[in-house]
Amino acid sequence: MAMIFSLSTSWHYQSAGDGARIVAKTRDIGFENLEINFQVKETYFKEIAINARQGQINITSLHNICPLTPEMEKAGNYIEFFDLASNDNEIRKEAIRLSERTLQNAADLNASAVVFHLGDVSDGTLRLEEKAFRKPLKAELGPPESYRAYFDKLLMRRDAGKDIHLDNARRSLDYLVPVAEKLGVCIGMENRYYVSQIPNCDEFGILLSEYNTEYLGLWYDTGHAANISNLGYWDSLEYLRKYKDRVVGIHIHDCIGIRDHLPPGDGDIDFLAIKGFLPKDTLCVLEMRPQVAEEDLRRGVRHLRALGFLD
Repeated sequence: MAMIFSLSTSWHYQSAGDGARIVAKTRDIGFENLEINFQVKETYFKEIAINARQGQINITSLHNICPLTPEMEKAGNYIEFFDLASNDNEIRKEAIRLSERTLQNAADLNASAVVFHLGDVSDGTLRLEEKAFRKPLKAELGPPESYRAYFDKLLMRRDAGKDIHLDNARRSLDYLVPVAEKLGVCIGMENRYYVSQIPNCDEFGILLSEYNTEYLGLWYDTGHAANISNLGYWDSLEYLRKYKDRVVGIHIHDCIGIRDHLPPGDGDIDFLAIKGFLPKDTLCVLEMRPQVAEEDLRRGVRHLRALGFLD
């Protein structure tokens, strides 16, 4: 069985104008499959769903929380505000409610998986600090001595506070995993972009061992793994070496330094090395930033096909 190849709405949720146009543009690019990401608002989601039920497009996965609620759209907080590992029980309960809704939406659309962000240490405080520190590094990563001391200290603070957030994530999963099993939809826990987020590579192993079910696994993000590796932490393939038997799907994009969501071929990622770890029926989703030009996206797809990645 060949890889299942989809396009994420991350690329065209803004420019298309409505849900029907998102579907039309997806097909025009040459994709029959679509992942609906967390930035798609309810009106667009409903239009995409109508097209899917009419057989115009196949929905392979959703990215939690989906669709974007009017409250989230107004606040501009998107998914990070609804943290499944939060110390605030009201925030965590709302995150669970919205995640359950996303799982149900996936089942209704015959999607096989939902991509989950589990959360942050310190309820996002460290992530916001890390985000500010990373901003000048995006242009040029520079020599390790210019940033490693900062990240070493950040990781010490992360590790000091991680246990309670991992326990909070467990409580969320204790509720959501049985929901996923009942609906027949896999939860794919995504490896994250910021070192302060959870789970890290080792923590994936802890959680996967605690939930021995086919409905919870790893959603491997190629660019996130590369960016952490480029900072000097966790070899980018280590997730796959350890957990290849629990891979649900992958987000495909390239990375230079810590700049990710680039078209395949525009960065340093060895996609063939990644393919060697993947089950043959892996959900592969091309996840581009909106700024990527259409021709560059098409070129990225040609690059993957020339490599034989999608065979």
